[in-house]
Amino acid sequence: MIAAGQTLDDIRSLAGKNQWGKAKEGIDNYLNNETNARRSEGWYLKALVYYNILKQDNAGLPAGYTDAFAAYKKFLELKEKEKSAAAEHEILFGLTFNNIDKANNDFQSKRFEEALKSFREVEEMENFIVKKAFSYQGFSFPVYDTQLYVNIAAAAISAGKEDIAISYYQKIADNKITGKGFEGIYRFLADRFQKKGDKTNRDKYSSLGRELYPEDEFWCQLPLKDAGNDKKKLFVKYEELIKSYCNNYTTNYNYAAELYNYCFKQTARPADFAAQHPKIPEILKNALLAKATVEANLLMSRYQLNLINDLIDSYNKSTDAKKKDACAADINQRYEQVYQYAGNAYNSIDVAKLAAQPKDKENYISACKMLLDYWDRKNDKERVKEFQEKLNAVN
Repeated sequence: MIAAGQTLDDIRSLAGKNQWGKAKEGIDNYLNNETNARRSEGWYLKALVYYNILKQDNAGLPAGYTDAFAAYKKFLELKEKEKSAAAEHEILFGLTFNNIDKANNDFQSKRFEEALKSFREVEEMENFIVKKAFSYQGFSFPVYDTQLYVNIAAAAISAGKEDIAISYYQKIADNKITGKGFEGIYRFLADRFQKKGDKTNRDKYSSLGRELYPEDEFWCQLPLKDAGNDKKKLFVKYEELIKSYCNNYTTNYNYAAELYNYCFKQTARPADFAAQHPKIPEILKNALLAKATVEANLLMSRYQLNLINDLIDSYNKSTDAKKKDACAADINQRYEQVYQYAGNAYNSIDVAKLAAQPKDKENYISACKMLLDYWDRKNDKERVKEFQEKLNAVN
């Protein structure tokens, strides 16, 4: 009865003494009265009381920011009807800033659902403030808060709500926002729409990403997925790509690797082996012109070694002296290619770092074995011994 009979002055007095819990009880009861609820002052006081409780502790007000924001909007609505003096909006801006802090703290503490909820409340508050053209002490929120959208998307992904993240990343991408790390947003969208089977949106964000980040080779890999598991279609796609904006290291190397596996890694040589395998060294040369990597050099050597094995079989089966001589000459020529490219790979690897780099160690062993094979072919026992010792040492 006492609470129900409290006046605004009583509630203000409690607030002045920092008795916010009692003030909350008083204002809630005050506004339960239909007559009181038609006046702006009560709603302002509710926003003020809730704001101060939220500044201290949010535990007792799980929907505190939503309720305080709603109270402030109601205050503004009634105030406009009453034609009273304009407000300074300290509470409204304070609520927004405090909720940003809460959202960031929840995210850092891995309370992702709570962070997502708060970030989206902040978005609603900011949009309202921007629409009303409010400012406080010279500060205004941006019409388009990119960082807030990034935060919402990050919280959504961490909370397992990917569709929400997609919608906010789209807000960023649709405005062609760029900057360090933002290329990942366009990648994310293109990849997710690819997985959803939404080719229209996949192409839209792939095109945007390629326009804004033309050096990013990711855009060249996405169209390959249209080929599915059909190798012939895949090779056609690769041919299209290397004749377009995607004539780069990654596209050429991956194309060569796909062809290599197709030609040499099956139980039997494919019917079009003779037409396909000669493309491999040409494609690899393009890759090496773009970037002389250990992997591309080793793949070129493996290609030559596979053909050498075929030639050795032909040499052993042939009874024609001229054919045997031509075969031997071809073998020697291809061994020189092995020596060149395996040597390039070997010289590019820092032996001192092998223990910390498993992939480099694997490549180093492959290069040493190839070079050992070459010197064995040359019957150079000293060099064979040298590379055998290198292999023994690394193993």
